[in-house]
Amino acid sequence: MDDSTAAAEPATSRGVALARTVFRRLPFTVGFLVVVAILGLVTGGLWRRLDGRSWFPDLAYGWPALIEGEVWTPLSGWFFGLTPFQYICMAIVFAAAVGWAEWRLGTVRTAVVCVSGQLIGVLGASVTAGLLAHTHLGWADRLSEVRDVGFTRRPSRRWPRSRRRCVRRGDCGCAPR
Repeated sequence: MDDSTAAAEPATSRGVALARTVFRRLPFTVGFLVVVAILGLVTGGLWRRLDGRSWFPDLAYGWPALIEGEVWTPLSGWFFGLTPFQYICMAIVFAAAVGWAEWRLGTVRTAVVCVSGQLIGVLGASVTAGLLAHTHLGWADRLSEVRDVGFTRRPSRRWPRSRRRCVRRGDCGCAPR
């Protein structure tokens, strides 16, 4: 065995160990990003806009979807980006923010906050836009007709508060040393 082979083995072992750690500690984040990437490839959303597709209204959320009874759209629209650029931004922000939260707070807490935050944000915005429609507010009228996709809502204001409680109790491994 020569020196280059011996040097490559520890580096490869460290890379494999890091990948295993990431997959073990961030299953929600990695799983979401894998599903988004697969759906982006299958639908062509990674290189073309989705809002021109015939099936877009069946997956996109908003006031029109709610009044049409398409109650699954706040969750189905979560996995898509409207444009290729939105896919990139969504992946980066999700990986950084949700990955950090999952690493520090755990998978269950992070998943609960992400899913509930997405539902609260999408449903709250959709219902608000729908209720304000026809109030002679131009922006509300326009917004009540819009359908959207993507993980575009801030999860909730509970992120910082839950982290502070967690740090005080020290029960999630994120207590300061």
